[in-house]
Amino acid sequence: MSPFEFHKTYWPCIKISGVDKYCVPIRPEFHERLFPEADQKLKKQFSFDFDPLPQTPGNAIRKVYICHAQKKAMAPGSLLLFYRSADSVITSVGVLEEYREADSYEALLKIAGRRSVYTSDELLEKTQGGRSAKVVNFYYAENFSSPIPLKALKSSGVLKGSPQSIMSIDENSFNRLCSDLLKEKDKEIFYN
Repeated sequence: MSPFEFHKTYWPCIKISGVDKYCVPIRPEFHERLFPEADQKLKKQFSFDFDPLPQTPGNAIRKVYICHAQKKAMAPGSLLLFYRSADSVITSVGVLEEYREADSYEALLKIAGRRSVYTSDELLEKTQGGRSAKVVNFYYAENFSSPIPLKALKSSGVLKGSPQSIMSIDENSFNRLCSDLLKEKDKEIFYN
């Protein structure tokens, strides 16, 4: 069974042996829409304001993230660790379904479909000026019990610094993340 089919069949479980792993940085405004529950956890750490969760595609399992990453290709089934850039923390994990490039607003609308948390204006901005956008269609798995801060990621050798674009995480770094930084509950979704 392919890593992607494994995840679809045994959701939220993720096959980790033989798959590529990536850290995907996300600006706060898009992180909030894609991962509303993770965002609420972060807000509760700093506030007593308990806003209701939005009813957006962010509450779905199948999601879309759109960026201008330089990465040319990523294989379906790849593990995605989502990094909220403003707070410098990894909050969530998902599995790549498809990675495509859109060179026009129309193509972007067709690829992203209703799974997008972006407004029409935001989608239009992604392809203006001759730029193409990368579309990361993925299946959400879970939000980690506690966000993993950059300081811990650096001290464990998982990251050297704050990621500026989608970046690969090698097998040894991912193993250190699992053994040193994840709570036991969070490790339960990963299968060899």
